[in-house]
Amino acid sequence: MILIVIHHISKHGGFFENSTGFTRVVLEISNALFLPSVNVFVYVSTYLIVKKGKVGFRGYFRIYFQVLFYSLLTFLLTWLLTKNPISFSTVIKNFFPIIFPVFWFAGAYLLMYILSPILLKIINLLKQKQYAIVVLVTISLVMILSAFPQAQAVLFGNGFNTFWFCVLFLISGYQAKFGINLKKWQFVLIYVASSCLAYLLILKNQMNVNYSHIIVLIQAVSLFSLLYDINCKNKVVVWMIKHLSLCTFGIYLLHDGVYMQQVLYDRVLQTQNYYGAAALGYFILFLLLIAVSGVVVDFMRRVLFKMVLWIIATFKRRRSSGNGEPSVGGKQINS
Repeated sequence: MILIVIHHISKHGGFFENSTGFTRVVLEISNALFLPSVNVFVYVSTYLIVKKGKVGFRGYFRIYFQVLFYSLLTFLLTWLLTKNPISFSTVIKNFFPIIFPVFWFAGAYLLMYILSPILLKIINLLKQKQYAIVVLVTISLVMILSAFPQAQAVLFGNGFNTFWFCVLFLISGYQAKFGINLKKWQFVLIYVASSCLAYLLILKNQMNVNYSHIIVLIQAVSLFSLLYDINCKNKVVVWMIKHLSLCTFGIYLLHDGVYMQQVLYDRVLQTQNYYGAAALGYFILFLLLIAVSGVVVDFMRRVLFKMVLWIIATFKRRRSSGNGEPSVGGKQINS
């Protein structure tokens, strides 16, 4: 998620377009290195789903209400900062953030989540050789379409649609079930080589934000494979990762919604005012501000959600205990 925020600040914040010299080179390199960040986020999620072997609709509702919370919150914050007039249609859109995509990623991800039981069944029916053929055909299709941007945009939406997320699901599913028989140093070489190619394409303006490009796919798989099974024995670091990881989706939802983008960089951070070498320092500062704010807000959201669930559970218990039925040890005895 930190890589995603870096990419967003660089592109949406205008740092990339407004920079020159050394700052421009640094941002171009970071853009090439972190371009697969969205793919990696989806890849991690789908890998864990396949490893778990099941998916429940409780998870869908958990994600949906989190998206709804941030849709309303970012809409309210944007209104407080801009005081623009509010239309009834805009309010309705924010109460239904998936039907009217306030967050493109959330809509595509939730639809993939709904389809995941079907994808899991398909994956479990395939033997290793059959699955390998499916993955090779899929990767070949991605490779061919990378040379035809218009066709790729129609099928994969440049990596911004559910179909592309399903492609990542299939590829990560193979790795979850059978692994990839390569050493860590080989994944390092693949990631560095693919990142260099991405950098060259960015310099030639032949690739902007295109998550479904074959090079970006290779970057994502190699970066995930390089990092996913690192065994950290430091208890403090493990505790931080365990708790901070719960806030990652919240960080995205807080800073990259349709409405928040309009005011975050221009009015709040005013990124258009920072140029030259000093811009890198402000870039890092803004990264920390967005990350810390996202963690704090999502922690508060989780506390709020727990309170609401506790109130609902308490209400149900009192309603159940007040129906006049006898009970033993707190448990009702149905007559």
